[in-house]
Amino acid sequence: MPPRCAVAGELAAVPLLAHLPGERLRGLAAAHSVRVFAAGEILLRQGDPAMRLLVLLDGQATAVTDHNDGTRSRLPLMTAPCVFDKAAVLAGPTLPATWTEATAGRALTLSAAEFQALLAEYRPVREHVLRFLASQVSQAQAALSAAGPAAARVADWLVRASRSARGPIVQLPAGQQGIAEELGLSRVTVNRALQRLAGTGVIRIRPRAIIILDPTGLHPSPH
Repeated sequence: MPPRCAVAGELAAVPLLAHLPGERLRGLAAAHSVRVFAAGEILLRQGDPAMRLLVLLDGQATAVTDHNDGTRSRLPLMTAPCVFDKAAVLAGPTLPATWTEATAGRALTLSAAEFQALLAEYRPVREHVLRFLASQVSQAQAALSAAGPAAARVADWLVRASRSARGPIVQLPAGQQGIAEELGLSRVTVNRALQRLAGTGVIRIRPRAIIILDPTGLHPSPH
């Protein structure tokens, strides 16, 4: 399908852009073509110059960082409408992760210069980015201080993932290995934790998905 222009109403649904004036939204929509991505297609690649943001209009995306020691870490699944990678464009000079479409979706690209212009012109954009960065710091601190049985950590992850998915079905585009990479656990440990939770009846395990049957039974941690 050939690229087409975005619709201003679609851009207004993106949190970063939600408070822009209608005229500015229409200008952005007219100036940027929308690309259609298939599941598994790479959106942004680790190590490339951090010169652009991707605005995901629909679909879901997942990201991994491959480290020099051969290990891999994974970021939480992102659900449209959303924008990434804001922190990388601000910090530079290269992208720290490879983003891949988990489902078919559509996206457009904003240059670093356009992002900087929006930050300079509009206070709501600056406030949104500051809230995002503060949230990232809080999540990193929580991850560093995470402790306790693997089942509790996996249960907490499922609660947060279901909130992001806005429903009881948590898709696992990278399978249980994806949870392991995100939590810093082994796949075997994650599988055992999921089996334990399934045995209590709070979840049901499906290929590349978890169905949460009893959210209160997962006992999320305070963070």
